[in-house]
Amino acid sequence: MSVPITVEAHTRHDHLRVTLDGERSALEASVAAWHEIADHVARHHAARVLVLNRLVGTLPTPDEQRRIVESLAARGFRGIRIAIVMADSRHIDGLEHGALDGIDVGQQVSIFASEELAVLWLCHGE
Repeated sequence: MSVPITVEAHTRHDHLRVTLDGERSALEASVAAWHEIADHVARHHAARVLVLNRLVGTLPTPDEQRRIVESLAARGFRGIRIAIVMADSRHIDGLEHGALDGIDVGQQVSIFASEELAVLWLCHGE
């Protein structure tokens, strides 16, 4: 039995810090988790989001990543600067399709292995 995805969000001085825990099981669960993140972004009027991705399991396919990004864009999740930190850095390359799809819909997205580098890019890089 898979462990449901949980989303925990906290505001920081200049960004929203989100932690994703659980197991990737189905596209619908991933979409729901990202929609929850979008709700936190809207509630806090966040322009910068740090996502600590601690999920385990199989990564979404490039097509699934595109569908997640498009569902977020349809909800108005645009113009957001997003730094994603992968707990397992071996998965960074596997999410590049989603990052590029995010850029195509007006998000600034980058994926990191280190929270320190992610925060530096998120808050200071352009």
